[in-house]
Order: sequence, then structure tokens, then C-alpha cells
Amino acid sequence: MEAIEILEYINNNKVFSLATSNETVPSVRMMITFKADSTGIYFATDTRKQLHAEILRNPNVELCFFNKELNNQIRIRGVATVEDNEAVKMEAIEKLPFLSRYLVGSKLSPNLTVFRIRHSIAKPWNFEGVTSLYIVDL
Repeated sequence: MEAIEILEYINNNKVFSLATSNETVPSVRMMITFKADSTGIYFATDTRKQLHAEILRNPNVELCFFNKELNNQIRIRGVATVEDNEAVKMEAIEKLPFLSRYLVGSKLSPNLTVFRIRHSIAKPWNFEGVTSLYIVDL
């Protein structure tokens, strides 16, 4: 599986499980990506959430994208970095309208943050037990 196929899979299956760790305690929650391309995999959250604090303390994360019809998944392990770019935040709001609450008039709320995953390891898997390991340089 090539990087372009992995990105296509992610863009077709935008909802994912995100695993983080608060020191020794793991946390998993459902998220949605608004962009996955050669520059990385992007998702947004609120700076006041536990998720934000966990990633700042330990940026090592794992994402799991699942496709029910194909009965397969791709796990992505990487390092999350803050993408402090107003244009990227506006793109998130445009693609995920529920984030519009972070737009007050034409001004962005400081509570909206975007994370980006790059230089990751992708592990496709299916229920027949076929698995592969790919290093994906996004």
C-alpha cells in the first residue's frame, strides 16, 4: 500500500479512534479528520479539553481508521504537533461546520487548536489476519 492509497483511505473514512496517554493511563476517543494529504493528517480540538493537555504532555499518538464495508482498518502511529496557522483553522471550520462556534464574527477563538501528524507508521489490517507495516512520510 502506497502513501497515496493510505491518504485516500483516510479521506474516505474520516472518523477515527484517537489514542493518547496521560502519563500511564491511556485514553481513546472518536475524532474526525478534516484533511489528510502529503502535508499530514489534521484534526481539531478545544484547548480546554483533556485531549489537548494530553497531547501537549505526550505527543505520541495512534489513530485507527475503520471501514465497515471493507471490514478493514489502518492504524497510524505518529507524533502530533500544533498547527498554529489561521488558514488551516479556517479550513477546519469550513470542512467541519460544527466548529463554526469557534468563529466569533470574523475572529477565531483562541480555544480552537489543530494538530497535525507527520512522519508516521501505517499498519493496514483486515479480519483475515493480513497485516503489513508501512513507514509513511507525510
